[in-house]
Amino acid sequence: MSDYPVPKKDVEANLGDYGGGYEPAPAPAPPKPEPEHGLIPKEFRPLVWTSMVTFLMAFLADFAARAAYDTYEGYVKGTWTAPICWNFKLLFYCNMIMGVVYGLVSLMCLVPKVDKMFYSLYWDPKTFPDPKTNGLAFIRQMATVLFAVSLSQVIAPSNTGVGIVILCINVMITWNFILLSCFNYYDGVRYFTMAGVYIRLADFYFVASIVFVALFSVGLERTNVFYLPWKNDTQNQQTWLFYLNCVCGIMYMIVGIINFIPSYDTWFMSFYFEDLPRPHSPISFFTRNASCMIIGIAAASLIAPTNPGVGIVAFWIHLFLIFFFVASLCGAHGKIKNPMLWVGWLSSACLFTALYAYALKRLDDCDAEDLTCGAFRDWTEQPWDTYKGLDNGESSWAGCTEPAAMLGMKV
Repeated sequence: MSDYPVPKKDVEANLGDYGGGYEPAPAPAPPKPEPEHGLIPKEFRPLVWTSMVTFLMAFLADFAARAAYDTYEGYVKGTWTAPICWNFKLLFYCNMIMGVVYGLVSLMCLVPKVDKMFYSLYWDPKTFPDPKTNGLAFIRQMATVLFAVSLSQVIAPSNTGVGIVILCINVMITWNFILLSCFNYYDGVRYFTMAGVYIRLADFYFVASIVFVALFSVGLERTNVFYLPWKNDTQNQQTWLFYLNCVCGIMYMIVGIINFIPSYDTWFMSFYFEDLPRPHSPISFFTRNASCMIIGIAAASLIAPTNPGVGIVAFWIHLFLIFFFVASLCGAHGKIKNPMLWVGWLSSACLFTALYAYALKRLDDCDAEDLTCGAFRDWTEQPWDTYKGLDNGESSWAGCTEPAAMLGMKV
């Protein structure tokens, strides 16, 4: 007989008290929520978001009304004259600075091992995708497009078409960084604490995108590119580049919008990838950022379809995407779905690379007397640093009324 009395009838419940039974496992602790450090408090976000969309609609309506009225004044009353001042200096420096900085960013996203180190500065390192997975493919695709755009900026920093593309891209990616910085839309953002203040390095890109929108707007305005005609109205036939940019602009605009809208993005990518990004995850940020860039490039193609600089960016993007599609078909980005669809995109990239190369060369070799493309004759002879045109006497590329008069130049 045991010397220990059983105080209760529930023997099984008391076995643990005498070393002969078990104790219930403790309940798991609830997961610790991520810190809420959005620039806009959570309770005010619906109001702010509604105000932003309303302001954008009102701004676009006012802008369209003013543009229509100016067109009326110019063509009906004949009171409009194009400005004669051309200044490429701000555009040159903006393209060079952004091209070098973001070119290095794209390379760090493409180089193995370096990509994880760079990723960890902005996102939780545990969320970085494993090698040869679909998640890494989304990062590589965005980085490939970014590298092509940055290379175009360094190659042709004085080209107005390149500047238009960059302006449109910055306008679009600003919205994605607003979601990240102001509305705390994405999970896994890495925070650093300094003197009790939480700092996100990603917020610097939010500020940079707004600054570059302002700088490129002013820089392009000084080149008078916004006063150039959309197409040659003197005849029905346009240049090859015009038709290429319009086709690509319409096609990629649809793709970009689908991939930007939540739910529709995963529907579209489900035709190509096995592992889709989780909503609000860091990978979804990269997919949406890539879609913002595509929308910006497509918008520039429709805004300035005759500008050779837009064709330069499109050429390099299609060229580098060839390597991305080949790598995906070879298994470098994990298991993919519907390989024939990938072959179709690869064929499209090869085709448009060749067509853009031919269209740009055709413009450069065009007869100066040709009414369709004569204005683009020898467009590749524009100096790399056009802003020095006043010093070198190249008044056909750069010059303002007052400086030209001072230097005795003919504008």
